[in-house]
Amino acid sequence: MKIRQLLKKFYEGRSTPEEERALRDYFLSALETDASLQTDKEIFRALAGAEVRMPEGLSLRLENTLEQLAAATPARKSARRTWLHAAASVAAVALLCIGLFFATREPSGRQRADTFDDPQEAAMVAGKALAFMSGELNRGLNRVAEADTEIEKINQIVSKYFNE
Repeated sequence: MKIRQLLKKFYEGRSTPEEERALRDYFLSALETDASLQTDKEIFRALAGAEVRMPEGLSLRLENTLEQLAAATPARKSARRTWLHAAASVAAVALLCIGLFFATREPSGRQRADTFDDPQEAAMVAGKALAFMSGELNRGLNRVAEADTEIEKINQIVSKYFNE
């Protein structure tokens, strides 16, 4: 594999330990390198000479800190409960948006206007409409009266058999 490809993987954090070792060996053993790789060569040479020591008790301190954080963190909600909260929130926002849309919407279309220019013609048409409604209402009341007499007959028959 080419050095430039290995460097790209190294800087992206995707290189394996073997690839990193190959890069370190190349930069430490190469006397002459391309001028564009000079900075990388200096970085690898500096890293090779550095000795990294872990402070004493670091793992114990990290362990204690993690335990304290775990104890202080409240129990996590179940995934279903979290999903339900999210769905309810989305539904509430959707209803709010729909309500605001209809509340702030200006009426569209034509405004209602008088359909008659002559008031007497309007009165005549209104009278016809009221007469029609009155006739339909009377017809419905007559049917209710007929149903009422039928119910009375049924009640008399039923009470005759149960009172004997």
